[in-house]
Amino acid sequence: MGGTVSGLASGASVTLNDNGGDPVTVSVNGNFTFPTALAAGSSYDASVATQPNGETCTVSNASGRVGSGAVTSISVTCSPPNTSTGRILQSAQYNGYPGANSTAWKVTLNNVQAGSTIYVVGTWPNIANTYPSMNVTDGTNTYTLLDRYDDTPSGHWQSLGHWYAANVPAGSYTINMTPTPTTWEDYVGIAVFEIGGVSAAPLVAHALNFQSKLPPGSNTVKVNLTNSASSGLLVAVSMDDYGSVAPAAPLVGNGFTDAGSLWDFLRVGNPSTRAEYALVSSTGAQTATFSPQESTNSAGLTGVPPDYMTCAVIFH
Repeated sequence: MGGTVSGLASGASVTLNDNGGDPVTVSVNGNFTFPTALAAGSSYDASVATQPNGETCTVSNASGRVGSGAVTSISVTCSPPNTSTGRILQSAQYNGYPGANSTAWKVTLNNVQAGSTIYVVGTWPNIANTYPSMNVTDGTNTYTLLDRYDDTPSGHWQSLGHWYAANVPAGSYTINMTPTPTTWEDYVGIAVFEIGGVSAAPLVAHALNFQSKLPPGSNTVKVNLTNSASSGLLVAVSMDDYGSVAPAAPLVGNGFTDAGSLWDFLRVGNPSTRAEYALVSSTGAQTATFSPQESTNSAGLTGVPPDYMTCAVIFH
């Protein structure tokens, strides 16, 4: 049982299933064969189990019945997704508890398409009551700081920032966010996105909105942007640093697509970051409204403020 794969990018891989199982991972173009042979008369149904990063693969001649000879007619064709309009092509994350003198928080994006924009969002506490400069590098591209917010010691001493690198060449990149000078850090997190279908100078609006000690269940966290372009991609990211309770996806149903949960502080299935994005087609102000929907923390305590942080950016 098998066929051919074509159009697969160098370094990429696609995993295929037959009848919902019997997976085979293909890393080069050419012939492939499922591990398990089927008897004559058996039915088969090939499908894509895992898409390659930065590409979409489709299957033709996918199903039928085995005859007297081997089946070699299954055809898998891979190609970059349509990027005529903006979209999130992939995302990655880092979260951890680096402790004293941390020097590197790294996230890798594989098989980035030429012309994409890489968008980086980071948050980090400043327990030592210091606000180090933050450097974002990947060894190839230049990252521009958009906005940074440093909370005061009267709050939770939290910092938040976002950066971007536009029109990057194709390749795989390890994005490294480092503090200077090094300092003691509590939980930190980075969410990194590959944005496709935008121009070489894509940014038309950006903002951060830090919200500390929100009442439990609050749903009025907003980021307001002034958009001078006629259309664009609005990316909205929420980060909750306190209770490790997954935020809701409040924008879905209002023209937004949920990019999913990204950031799980304690790695126990309670993501604390979400990303959502939408195509916008009108000039003027744009508002992203978030709903924390958090009334308890990870220890089950009620009445705990979510310490919600939000940011949003429009790419044209």
